[in-house]
Amino acid sequence: IADVTQSKLVPLPLLVGKVKNRHLDLRSYGLASGQAAALAEGLQHVDGLTSADLSKNKMADGSLAAVVTALSRKKELVALDLAYNDGGRATAHALESLLGQPSFLVGLSRLDLTECKLACGGAKILSTGVLGNGTLTKLTLKRNRIGAVGAAALGEALALNSSMTELDLSWNVIRGRGSVVLASSLKGNASLQRLNLSWNCLHDEGGVAFGDMLAENSGLRYLDLSMNNLEGRAGQMLATALGSNSTILDLQLNKN
Repeated sequence: IADVTQSKLVPLPLLVGKVKNRHLDLRSYGLASGQAAALAEGLQHVDGLTSADLSKNKMADGSLAAVVTALSRKKELVALDLAYNDGGRATAHALESLLGQPSFLVGLSRLDLTECKLACGGAKILSTGVLGNGTLTKLTLKRNRIGAVGAAALGEALALNSSMTELDLSWNVIRGRGSVVLASSLKGNASLQRLNLSWNCLHDEGGVAFGDMLAENSGLRYLDLSMNNLEGRAGQMLATALGSNSTILDLQLNKN
């Protein structure tokens, strides 16, 4: 506490005061690098957390990674919101380590990484953690510019993942081979039920691939392909797939 006071940072008692019903709420708290470091240190002394909202703090990559590392020791944690922070590869590595722990050490089921600047490199690293994880059910990666490379890596991970039920990859510049690999990887995935791919760049190549996927997939209930510049071939393939798919309940194709 003396170190925190000397640095004019948020002291531990105030951190504890932000925990209510086992939920830590530091959303839009303006955490600078030094404060984030103090938070990472303080979290080591806070037990029983089940959820944490650290969104909208613009924490730098290294600071955010330190906080994630501290939270990785909280096996009761089931929900983590890191949206709108300035993450990157260090954050991705920390999340990979968290997700890659044995299931008896980690219980995280919901993770929000909206606009965390992971890019394709961060998405590839994160995918390694997703690959062997058995607890994460909902992952939000909206607005991370993961591109084709990141989408392909996530697809390969999802081919072997049986826990995730909801995935948001909207606004990620996904195109070409990335969309094809992602679609192909989901053919045999029976756990994923909701997938949002709106506002990407799938074009007909990706649309055809997802139509081919729907002809074989037996898990998806909701698929959003809105705003992807899909045209005739994609529309025909998707229509044909719907004729044989008995599980999809909602296919969004707005503004294509």
